[in-house]
Amino acid sequence: MDLIMLGHLLGDFYFQTDKICTRKKKSAFFMFLHCIFYMAGIYAVLIVLTGNPFQGLEIVLIIGLTHVLIDMLKVKADLKKKNTSILFLYWIRQPISFY
Repeated sequence: MDLIMLGHLLGDFYFQTDKICTRKKKSAFFMFLHCIFYMAGIYAVLIVLTGNPFQGLEIVLIIGLTHVLIDMLKVKADLKKKNTSILFLYWIRQPISFY
């Protein structure tokens, strides 16, 4: 589980540039790009865990699509409530992303 969390951190923070972070809020292309980088982080960790590049692909897709759905909901919430604390949204979203 710790390595999956490492994949989450790699994909959500390390692989995501400031440009992607800013633009994914307004562009479906950049949201898709973020999703690809996020899934790459999870996929890299699963390859290390299993040693098989084909094992767990469905898990990567499920986690990636769930993550993008959560990010899209977060963007929508941010647009509706401009004064919503970013830190509050961060702490609400992170535990959900791990499940």
